[in-house]
Amino acid sequence: MLPAPATPEPRQAIQVSDAPTPFPPTGPQHGTVDTFDSHACLGTIVDSAERRWPFQGTSLVDGSREVDPGTPVTFVVARRHGGTFEADLIAPLRAEAVRAGVERVLECETRRSIDDAIVAGYQKHPQTEADAHAATASLRAAIEEEPW
Repeated sequence: MLPAPATPEPRQAIQVSDAPTPFPPTGPQHGTVDTFDSHACLGTIVDSAERRWPFQGTSLVDGSREVDPGTPVTFVVARRHGGTFEADLIAPLRAEAVRAGVERVLECETRRSIDDAIVAGYQKHPQTEADAHAATASLRAAIEEEPW
């Protein structure tokens, strides 16, 4: 039996009165994902000034709603209801994006090489007339056995 997912900590919103001056920071910020709970789709980012910014998984620009703690990211600070601020428009840094892109290319190349090997096998040993008749007969027998 799988253990129950951990109960997420309540979101710690930063109030305007808690903010250092000047606040909020404008423009792209750099930070690192500190926590992320995929069940609650909530996490926190620590910026270069050691401030913690809560965020929702829907704020990830790649649409994945998943991010690993320790991932370096860029983000902007957005004001939310009640005077709170959150990280928004969150994107992995270019190096992380390049790594993910390289992994995707490798995955596609692996699949392509498997496809090429299958095609080469059929080209080396093409289907004979007897193979085609046997396959058709087997298919007909399987259909006839079904209790339609």
